Amino acid sequence: MVTKDYHIPLYHKIYEGNTNDVDSFSKIVMDLKEKRDLLCKTENQKNKFILIFDSGNVSETNMNIINECNLKFISKLKPFNYKEL
Repeated sequence: MVTKDYHIPLYHKIYEGNTNDVDSFSKIVMDLKEKRDLLCKTENQKNKFILIFDSGNVSETNMNIINECNLKFISKLKPFNYKEL
């Protein structure tokens, strides 16, 4: 987590290299939500918080957690086969 201006670090998380990103991401999202809630005192400030992640962290579980935490996000979603629908 960094500030918009000057990219000052506010939070980081290092996890073991043998851990799958998609499995670790839900814990990181919860940590980020807690940090956001501590740092942002108003709803306006919370609405400026944007989570950015790549498609390696996308799963139905993680997207549900992001929605439950009411977080805005930017991500590349995993492509899927329309024929599977």
